[in-house]
Amino acid sequence: MGWWSFYFLLKLAAYAAGSMAFDWRLNLALALFVLLPLRGARRWVQQILAIPAGVALLYHDAHLPPFSRFIAELDTLAHFDLIYLQELAARVIGWEDVALLAGIALIYWLLSAKLRMASFALLGILLVPLVPLVGAWSWSAAPTPDRTAMPANRDGTTETAARSPEAELEAFYRASTQRRAPFNAMDLDGAPFDIVFLHVCSLAWDDLDLYGMASHPLLQRRDIGFEAFNTVATYSGPAALRLARATCGQQSHDGLYSAPEEECLLFHQLQRHGYQPQLITNWSDSAGVHDFIPKLRSLGGLDAPQRAFGDAPITMRTYDGESLYSDDALLDQWRADRRAAPDQRVALYYNTNSLHDGNRLIDRPRVSSTDTYPDRLRKLLDDLNGFIDALEASGRTTVVVLIPEHGAALRGDALQISGMREIPTPAITLAPVGIYLTGGGQAHTPVRIDSPTSYFALGTLLKRFVADNPFSADAPALARYVDDLPATRLVSVNEGAIVMRKDDQFLRRDISGSWTPLRTGLGRGAALLDQPPVPLSPTAGISDRDRD
Repeated sequence: MGWWSFYFLLKLAAYAAGSMAFDWRLNLALALFVLLPLRGARRWVQQILAIPAGVALLYHDAHLPPFSRFIAELDTLAHFDLIYLQELAARVIGWEDVALLAGIALIYWLLSAKLRMASFALLGILLVPLVPLVGAWSWSAAPTPDRTAMPANRDGTTETAARSPEAELEAFYRASTQRRAPFNAMDLDGAPFDIVFLHVCSLAWDDLDLYGMASHPLLQRRDIGFEAFNTVATYSGPAALRLARATCGQQSHDGLYSAPEEECLLFHQLQRHGYQPQLITNWSDSAGVHDFIPKLRSLGGLDAPQRAFGDAPITMRTYDGESLYSDDALLDQWRADRRAAPDQRVALYYNTNSLHDGNRLIDRPRVSSTDTYPDRLRKLLDDLNGFIDALEASGRTTVVVLIPEHGAALRGDALQISGMREIPTPAITLAPVGIYLTGGGQAHTPVRIDSPTSYFALGTLLKRFVADNPFSADAPALARYVDDLPATRLVSVNEGAIVMRKDDQFLRRDISGSWTPLRTGLGRGAALLDQPPVPLSPTAGISDRDRD
């Protein structure tokens, strides 16, 4: 087997460390193939076939995007500039990794002179199927529960640890698809305030913790703070669609790309109640390789033209050379527009890519995006804090919703290199969501929501604000608005991967459909395990005023 033994032993070590999967059937097939005692030209043919198969199998076992996604994104990858490609290469394998690999190869070479390494490699492959049996036993061999002795939820399901992860996921989606919070018919004069959504790419609690900015004034001043909000997605497009469908329960990834129901479209609901939707981004897409805005319009119901950048200065370039404009300047221009049309009621969707991976500052073009992330983060938080200060000083009543799309994943973990977001771990999807009530002159007692929530809680809260103006003189305390907001158990979804809380642990489903415990990339998600699981009932946590 020669150096193929090194290949298999190295992969087995990575599998034992939890940083790589190991498809034992395919690996065994490859091992048996390279063990065939061929000579001469047949040996050359054997190696010519084995080497690409080994590379493909390594990609298959590594926690990398599905190859189908890689093919689909070739057009995008083709626009990556050389600086960003070098940065990504350094993340995949650094000098320390090269030195470690060389040391391991030397040890292997010395041992191979005394030991039959092929025997160890083959034995290791044969033992792999035994590894998950202990963990899987509780799911596959658990006794059938006595359901007559267990309380049933309103959707007919029961809370039981004996249910398999797949059945638990199916029950979650059945309950979620029944959740609705459509805006009721009401007097349009009942909500004389604007709503501004600040949708921020690449910001999670874990990123703030990594750079010591979790106590930034912008986060400390939130009137309503969601401490365990799950963004579900790890990419911008799905995250925007989930926000745009916030008046219904959580959908599967595939469900996002089906025709939406009218009552699920948040911006349509707001438009029916007198709000003019507006759309601003701080990024351009002149190459047309992204379909973010078309999908947001067709599948998210945001029927608004994209505002021009005006005289806002360019502050960064993206990984494909596109321009990024000043957040501060764009938001100032919007405020000037609002002063010119004071009688309108506006629902603004503002999307910023200032924290996106691969961005380079205009004044420091050679510095990697990883190194500039702390500076970009501080600048964005300061800009958004200044924007809220300006709204407050203007006296125009506004509900500001700060909501990240997903995290930057710059810490990385045993499963994913820094910046990779294929596995939707809690460290990537738990984000700092905040509500700010500005311009009314009232002093509010801040409220913090520690229970696990997601977009449906946000949609329900906005419905309550529109129905009962929080800026009116007789408005109830904020605690009344958040009373019994619907919780949502943590189920984070990406194409080919799912992370779900089940009982007292997080489980990960890979592209093959296998479920395994998730032991890395938890971040603040570990604290959720101290709270009881969220019930599966579709009406759990929804008060009578939110039901039809």
